[in-house]
Amino acid sequence: MKTIDARGLNCPQPVIESRKVVQNENPESMMVIVDNDAARQNIEKFLTHSGYLVSFESKDGFFYVTGNRDENCEIMTDKALQETH
Repeated sequence: MKTIDARGLNCPQPVIESRKVVQNENPESMMVIVDNDAARQNIEKFLTHSGYLVSFESKDGFFYVTGNRDENCEIMTDKALQETH
């Protein structure tokens, strides 16, 4: 599982970092750690639109957002991703 530690990053940086990983590595599963609810929501939206089934866990003041590739969902094109963010 690919892990991105985005704690301390201001929006939209957590989504930008996640997008780089999706575009360059296309991992089957990934986890993004963020420190605020707005970032959690943005990461969830991005991963969902990128073809991942998303869940999260809140622990010790941080959000651990996990995405697992949904084999039934096509990966959105780069243009479609830009339009959703």
